[in-house]
Amino acid sequence: MNSGYIPEAILARLHQTNPEAIAATTGPRLLRDIEASLRVKLQKVADFAEVFQLMAGRTPGTSALLLILDRATVNAHVVLILNFNGEPTIIEGQSWGPTYPADAFTTPAAAQARYGSAVDLRLGIVPA
Repeated sequence: MNSGYIPEAILARLHQTNPEAIAATTGPRLLRDIEASLRVKLQKVADFAEVFQLMAGRTPGTSALLLILDRATVNAHVVLILNFNGEPTIIEGQSWGPTYPADAFTTPAAAQARYGSAVDLRLGIVPA
């Protein structure tokens, strides 16, 4: 996954471990490597509504990795979602062109509009 380096760069900026972090562009990254690097265990969730509900119940500042797997194409994508002062927010750091720029999504409807509904989702909390 080309998106596999973006969550780490976002976390490095958020936690000030590297305020100038930029995601690597070295090509696709395996999911198992992303999980190991962030120390997450991905678990299946039903839909974006459940993702947002689970994150809303977490402590503000909690971050999680969200895997989005398109059922039709079997393309995988990862993003970071965090509880920002009680509001779940997906941080999309990858631009897919002018129609789908890098962005942030604060509702299940906005996430579904970007990623579609024919997706399988996995969520893994990033340890503090």
